[in-house]
Amino acid sequence: LEALLKSSDKEVHAFEPNPAVLRAVLESRDCVFVLERLASLTVSKDAFRKFAETLETDELSTCFIADPQTQALEAEEIRQARTIFWSGRKVESLRPSIAVVGPVYGGSLPIAAYLYKALRQLGHRVQYFDLADFYQPYLKIKSFVSERGRVDTLQTSYVEMLSKLVLESLAERPVDLLISLAQAPLSPDALTELRNRGVVTAQWFVEDCRRFPTWQHISRFYDYMFLIQDDPYLSLVEAAGAGRAIYLPLACDPEIHRPLELTEEEKITWGSPISFVGAGYNNRRQSFAGLVRKNLRIWGTEWPRMYPFDRMVQDAGRRVTPEEYVKIFNASTINLNLHSSTERDGVEPFGDFVNPRTFELAACGAFQLVDERKHLSDMFEIGSELATFTSIPEMEEKIDYYMSNPRARHEIQQASRARVLRDHTYQQRVKQLLGYIFADKFEYFRGRMQDGPWPRTLTAAEKYPDLHRRFEKVFQRGDDPTLLNLVADIQQGKGALSEDEQKLMFLHNLKSQIAYVNELRQGKRA
Repeated sequence: LEALLKSSDKEVHAFEPNPAVLRAVLESRDCVFVLERLASLTVSKDAFRKFAETLETDELSTCFIADPQTQALEAEEIRQARTIFWSGRKVESLRPSIAVVGPVYGGSLPIAAYLYKALRQLGHRVQYFDLADFYQPYLKIKSFVSERGRVDTLQTSYVEMLSKLVLESLAERPVDLLISLAQAPLSPDALTELRNRGVVTAQWFVEDCRRFPTWQHISRFYDYMFLIQDDPYLSLVEAAGAGRAIYLPLACDPEIHRPLELTEEEKITWGSPISFVGAGYNNRRQSFAGLVRKNLRIWGTEWPRMYPFDRMVQDAGRRVTPEEYVKIFNASTINLNLHSSTERDGVEPFGDFVNPRTFELAACGAFQLVDERKHLSDMFEIGSELATFTSIPEMEEKIDYYMSNPRARHEIQQASRARVLRDHTYQQRVKQLLGYIFADKFEYFRGRMQDGPWPRTLTAAEKYPDLHRRFEKVFQRGDDPTLLNLVADIQQGKGALSEDEQKLMFLHNLKSQIAYVNELRQGKRA
């Protein structure tokens, strides 16, 4: 530290995680010079956290240096200090390029869209791989081949093709960080190639680790695995090879999941005294069979077509869209929210994740009865912000109680919505997710950005405001600073061209004509 202070005139702040070490140093040598030159000295972690929150720095020139001996002896303390410091830094000045890769189908498909939207709203440079349109061709394979082994081989090849599609697209539009959702069609080879290119890889595994053990095979290809369950799965995922496993629960999108003013026709179509939206897992079948007399309406797939479900399941048991189930939430007096289980006939007593419905219902200002879950009491105040049950008899008792107590329902609805908007939106989850990654990789991303073409390009274009504005749009899209990307917006626009736009289009057309002539000379065109 003394050598650093003598060799540099930069502002230096020091943090010593071990008070005993600081005391030993002060007792063993003269530290007057060091103490006079230091801008600050913090010892406790809480003090360092407060310091990091208030320190104003230039993120592009700030360095976090760990003494090698301290790094060896206090590795976890240093890691936490890096997290505290960098997760609080402003990332607007950095803006690494991010890709979000969703699945072809399934429950994590809308979550991928919510994640992408939140990243855009927060001003990040992000591109989204929406692969939903590839689902029907995937299913179509079975109409040509019936033997199971051949179907599996062809479907595997199809998924591999999608993986290569993403990889080739990212070769044309490189990114610094890739975030995939559970079941995204990314092969080990593709993930390995991306890491070889220097891309930081992360997955938000928004599935039940117990029921979907695919994490066992993919974890080692990711730098970060974000889970909706904590230990033992955090430890198991890291043991399976993930660089780091982190607990990150689900959330809501307030622009989608919101109170609605429904027409009378919509209330009739979607409404009921009691409703449930979700797939027909065994524990739900067992739990809801007796509610036919209470006029329960069920929306979702995989339900039996026999009595009593033939009277409760709506619209032939199809999957409802987010826009539709938000109407159901708003039109129902009581929304049941029973987490799925394949091991239990009723409530899972050891449930260790909270499903997205919990947050979505709360954001809609809808009343829900939800089964008790681990961590649920950390997210909501049970009783005042959420009504819960621990058994099916208790669920039925609370249905009767809240059906006859609209004031109690209303108070919980209001409190639940206020809490979810404060603490559990996808924008907040994005900040948490990136906070963990930037805490570890801020300096890496900064180096990647500074070595790339954009800092010099944007600086050089500052003398020409219109050109700078166009470069800024290309930069925000995550594209490279090329003439083709500069004119992309002009080609798609409408109206008369400005003088600068005419110049850019002239250069683009001239370049295209020169390329055409060169191809003719080389015999590549007839």
